[in-house]
Amino acid sequence: MNVVTTSARRRGFALGGDQAAPAVRSQETLATAGAHGGNVFRAAREWGCDWNQILDFSASINPLGVSDAVHQALASSIGRVAHYPEAGSPALHEAVSLAWGLEPGQVMAGNGATELLYFLVRVLRPRKAHLVLPTFSEYPKALSGSEISFTLCDAGVYAINWERLAADVNRARPDWLVLTHPNNPTGSAFDPERFLQWFDEERPSETIVVLDESFVDFAPRLSITNAAEQRRNLLVLRSLTKFYALPGLRLGCLAAHPETIAAFESVREPWQVNVLAEQAALAALSDDGYRRETLELVNTEREWLLRALGELPGVRPLPSAANFLFAHCEGPVSEMQSHLRHDRILIRDCTGMAGIRGHAFRVAVRTHAENEALVTALAQFFER
Repeated sequence: MNVVTTSARRRGFALGGDQAAPAVRSQETLATAGAHGGNVFRAAREWGCDWNQILDFSASINPLGVSDAVHQALASSIGRVAHYPEAGSPALHEAVSLAWGLEPGQVMAGNGATELLYFLVRVLRPRKAHLVLPTFSEYPKALSGSEISFTLCDAGVYAINWERLAADVNRARPDWLVLTHPNNPTGSAFDPERFLQWFDEERPSETIVVLDESFVDFAPRLSITNAAEQRRNLLVLRSLTKFYALPGLRLGCLAAHPETIAAFESVREPWQVNVLAEQAALAALSDDGYRRETLELVNTEREWLLRALGELPGVRPLPSAANFLFAHCEGPVSEMQSHLRHDRILIRDCTGMAGIRGHAFRVAVRTHAENEALVTALAQFFER
């Protein structure tokens, strides 16, 4: 079924069927511990230092920082702020589509992937949602008005058990299924072909799949974005802020079937992408050298950091497809964070997040010198 207005049902839109489903009760509180990293400005204020003096491993942003091309684009675009953005962001949509192998009609830009998530919830109004845990903390929050069921990833490596997921989803019959790929917060990834097999052969026809690929630019071969062209019930969220180091400008895109995008655009609030974010994105997407340098750096440093963290007592880091590493540890992460404060280092505490077993933390992959500083500070913590 196409995306259609269904005011009689008071749900705004529907993708696929609209069958009633038996109630499925969640047996786990969907905690929002460790909800977000990147609180560098607050930390600077509380610690009485300049924010530039803080090593922020809590936010997983490109360690190269803003590219020279983006710096130049922003400097030359200041005059644009005196004018409204162009409606529909056609230049941005064309550039994103070209970069991701899509048609322009398959993309809708927004003020970050999170803003697009809340837009989708507001428009589609899912009554039942199924989450694969652990997941990005904004999903339980955005879906707080929905009945939520869940499937836990396998213990240890947090891999998806597709047979269990198929059974859980077919029992719950949710309006939405939410997946993060690579997983946020663990960095684990799944086989795209296995996902498509599940989507085409095992998914209930009425279930919309919201696939969050916010970190997939760090593992582009894993992307399933272009599968949305032929699959009406697949909505793919992408971020342009992680890979291109633009979180302060806020920019993300939704990829979906062209008719789905057209329907969303018809009810979209205007001017969701500001002129500076658009110009920064256009410059970033055209900077192939920056992209190659980023992938080389992150791939190299991720492996080094994985080995170095694994040599610390009681720390068990997991392999990752993203630009961060998730690790279990034996003691409270809060004590580790207090120690790291003396070195002006931030890490993210993942303990207590739904689907996380035991004490756990997450650190971004940064430059080699910064990664060495983190490991040195952590080693001192464990030597106390």
